[in-house]
Amino acid sequence: MWWCLTGLFTSLPIHAAGAYSLNIPEFCSEYMVSSYIPTLASLLAARANARPVARKTAKMLLGAVPCTTVKIGKHTLASLPATTTEVSAVANEIQSSVLVHELPTEDDCTKGTSGGLSSALLLEKLPDTNLLHLACHGIVLDDPLQSGFVLRDRLVTLDEITALQVKDAFLAFLSACNT
Repeated sequence: MWWCLTGLFTSLPIHAAGAYSLNIPEFCSEYMVSSYIPTLASLLAARANARPVARKTAKMLLGAVPCTTVKIGKHTLASLPATTTEVSAVANEIQSSVLVHELPTEDDCTKGTSGGLSSALLLEKLPDTNLLHLACHGIVLDDPLQSGFVLRDRLVTLDEITALQVKDAFLAFLSACNT
């Protein structure tokens, strides 16, 4: 099921809908897989340009942000140390040839004490990526396209991401609040 939400609905977890008050609760997720799209045009474009991704040519960008200096309003965001463990576990299961590239030390939270993935690296490498696994803070704002992901150095908005030409995108696993 593709969800294209607008207005106040953009902050609702529609995929979690269900009859919670029943003796044996039923949930939407038992009957369908929910996916969210920013616009109907993005879904039409994705379907028109869809090509199978061969395992030997798949490329994955694996990034996490265990700590950030970014503030949202007056709020300093908490550290997310488990994101380092998460991306390490995923990296151990993925063939190294699938990873987009070896991340620079300052962008790779599994090397030392880096703050994690930078906005510049995400925006540069995402167009060459089929698979994205991102573990960080997610922020929902009143203007949905200004919502996004808090990386090491700044908030990367959905507006910026949807403007990229990601030709062979296949899957984005977003391990973040408010995704």
